[in-house]
Amino acid sequence: MSKQMEKQHKEFKFQAETNKMLDIVIHSLYTDKSIFLRELVSNASDALEKMRYISLTQNDYTDKEIGFNINIELDEKSNKVIIKDTGIGMNFDELKKNLGTIAHSGALEYLSKVKNEKDLQLIGQFGVGFYSAFMVADKVIVKTRSYQKDSKTYKWESDGKTSYTIDETDVLPRGTQIEIFLKEDNKDFTNDYTVKDIIKKHSSFIAFPVFVGEEKINTVEALWTKNTSEVTTEQYNEFYKFISNDFQEPMFNIHFSTDAPISINSILFLPESNVEKLGFRGLEDSEVGLYCKKILIEPKAKNILPKWLRFVKGVVDSEDLPLNISRETLQDSTLITKIRNILTRKVIKFLEEQSKKDKEKFEKFYKEFSVFIKEGIVTDFERKNDLTTLLRYETLNNKELTSFDQYIENMKEGQEEIYFITGSNHNSLKASPYIEVFAKKGLDVIFAYEPVDDFVFQHFTEYKGKKIVSVDSAKLDLDEKKTEGIADIEALAKWMKDEVLKDKVKEVKISNRLVDSPAILVSEGMTQGMQRFMQAMNQSGQGSEMPTGLNDLEINSDNEIIKKLTTLRNTNKKLAEEITEQLFDNAAILAGLTTDFKSLVTRMNKIIETAIK
Repeated sequence: MSKQMEKQHKEFKFQAETNKMLDIVIHSLYTDKSIFLRELVSNASDALEKMRYISLTQNDYTDKEIGFNINIELDEKSNKVIIKDTGIGMNFDELKKNLGTIAHSGALEYLSKVKNEKDLQLIGQFGVGFYSAFMVADKVIVKTRSYQKDSKTYKWESDGKTSYTIDETDVLPRGTQIEIFLKEDNKDFTNDYTVKDIIKKHSSFIAFPVFVGEEKINTVEALWTKNTSEVTTEQYNEFYKFISNDFQEPMFNIHFSTDAPISINSILFLPESNVEKLGFRGLEDSEVGLYCKKILIEPKAKNILPKWLRFVKGVVDSEDLPLNISRETLQDSTLITKIRNILTRKVIKFLEEQSKKDKEKFEKFYKEFSVFIKEGIVTDFERKNDLTTLLRYETLNNKELTSFDQYIENMKEGQEEIYFITGSNHNSLKASPYIEVFAKKGLDVIFAYEPVDDFVFQHFTEYKGKKIVSVDSAKLDLDEKKTEGIADIEALAKWMKDEVLKDKVKEVKISNRLVDSPAILVSEGMTQGMQRFMQAMNQSGQGSEMPTGLNDLEINSDNEIIKKLTTLRNTNKKLAEEITEQLFDNAAILAGLTTDFKSLVTRMNKIIETAIK
């Protein structure tokens, strides 16, 4: 810049289009006023990064003894915030171009000059972040001095309306100092606690020290930028507690980087405990922070993971993010979908590997978080098949958690189906009449205890060519058909259906599965677990009326009660009807389906009275 030009009038008007854009930046672009601190600290970081690069590649710059840092000073008395950096600084031309033209990004221009240097990490992309200061300021003064030899110090000043001035001022060290004279209603930004909290939230992982007063704020390293071999377990644990506010250490961490199809650096953590078990419902869809070059963009990034992975905590940093000019929202949802797919595949693959590598630790995780995996099977069709390999259940023959692959490996010769039953616990299911024939034949049955399992088996009906069948299915065929001496029982079954139970059941038929018990209900359509859920919804007023006639009543032709009932219906029809009703209610109770307990008890008392007489 020539001396003649420096002596020209130093008040400049914003161009008309620039003035209009400035109004949008101040009043419309940003939704959160505190963002101005993030933007100015990011700009300071870019200036320091440029200076760091110069210090590594050039030997002819002055002020080599000056370090690289950002200082924030709060002046409550003057209602002012001052942000200083020891970065590259600006000369007259750069100051006029960078702060006099909206949407001119010095960062982008500088980056284009050294675009082949992969170690240069600049944040600024659009050149508007500086003007976010006018959301909170009546006036902004920038004092800056370039790193270049014999540079002068200049002062840029504006109220963010129509014009700005540039003047030469007292000599300052290399770098830039921004004085923000706050509006009366923005005094909170001189509060020490408020400012520290904002910096910790958005700028904790900037590569250069950030001080508020005498306190260094960014004390935790951005571990996701390091190689896994460089990070200790203690560092992972400290980092997890910092980002999650969890006092426990994580159960697992997944630390990885990818270059294709997009650049990602990430650390994901699987917690020790499932807080939803403690009644903390309505958690966020995401506990993962989204970063761009170590700057927080979204603390609980929407759609960064499928909802069933909402228990995962961590950070994802991608320099490929096409942010809008406010950095507050993402323009390309397709890119977020790609990130979500990469992260989800990583989590599933990691869990598959852990299930083989450390069975005990995986099972500990599974017992805490299996409900989320099952939710994924129900809601995430794309990943359903991958998730089924992670399922583990106790079985009739094995109280240890068993995978479907292990179940198939242990199947009896000739067995073509995988059998399951849902209920509350191992002992109650083992004593269930539905299990009698399986125990007799030595067939294993999967025991499922969580309410979500009923939905899982609705969506998961086959595994590796083997059909998955509920033991309460009316279509179950175990080759146990009874053909001898059952004519009277068949007549009894018809009478029970036509004369007594009528529309309470679809059909009464002779059972091929009962060994000891007199009768059970079997499902022609939805499993009884789903029927239990429907009834619960109906009773809470959230569902429709429970459909009737869904079940068949199966009776055991070898059971003494059933045998004697064939005679009793001819000798004491009233008692036979009451016993039939009682058998139906007993079967409903065993199936977990609610019934009219008042009528049941009254009827039972009558039967007892008759028996006593």
